Amino acid sequence: MIQTYKVICARPDLWSVANAMRTWDEGLFRHSVSVADLAVLVARELGFSEREVGAVQLGGFLHDFGKTTWPKCLISKQELSSDDIKIVQVHPLTGAALVKEHLPSIEELVLRIIEEHHEKPDGTGYPRALKEIGPLSRVVSAVECFVALTEERPYRSRTYTPGEAVEIALSGGFDSKTLGVVLKLLKKKEEGVVGIVGA
Repeated sequence: MIQTYKVICARPDLWSVANAMRTWDEGLFRHSVSVADLAVLVARELGFSEREVGAVQLGGFLHDFGKTTWPKCLISKQELSSDDIKIVQVHPLTGAALVKEHLPSIEELVLRIIEEHHEKPDGTGYPRALKEIGPLSRVVSAVECFVALTEERPYRSRTYTPGEAVEIALSGGFDSKTLGVVLKLLKKKEEGVVGIVGA
C-alpha cells in the first residue's frame, strides 16, 4: 500500500479524488490501492516502460471511481436486481468520465484502463463485451479480479487463498500472462523475496 499511497500524497489533485473515494467507502479505497500496487509489480515484471507502469498505477487506483455514484446500499447487497446490474455494468464508463472531470490532464492510457477494467480477452466482460482490450487493461483487469477474490465480499461466504484466486481468475477468462506473473510473485513471496497484496 505504501507505494501508491506515496504517489497519492504527492499530488493534491489525486489526494482530492482519493478523499472522495475514501469518504464514500474505506474498503473501496483500500481495494483500489491494493490493485494499483500489485498491478505495478506485474507490469514491471512484464517489461512495460515506466510511463506505462505509471499509467497502470493510476488506472489501477482509479479503476472503481465510478462506484462513488452508486447508491451506498449497493455495495452491501448479497443479490443484485436487474436494475442493480445495469448500474454496476456502466461504472467503468462512468468512472472514466468522472476521472476526466476531476483530472483534466489525465492520460488517455489511464482512461482506457478504467473503461476496460472489467473486459476480458474472451469477450465475456463488460460494459462493451470487447475482445480486443489494451495490454495495460489486461493487467489491471486480471489483477483486480485476483485482489477482489482475496477480499471479503457480502455476496460470498468466504475469501479465497491467493492460489485459489489465481485458478478462479484463469478459469474466468482473465489474462493468463498476467496471472502467470502473479503466480511467480506469489512464489517469490513464499521465498521471502517480494511482498504481494493478498498473500
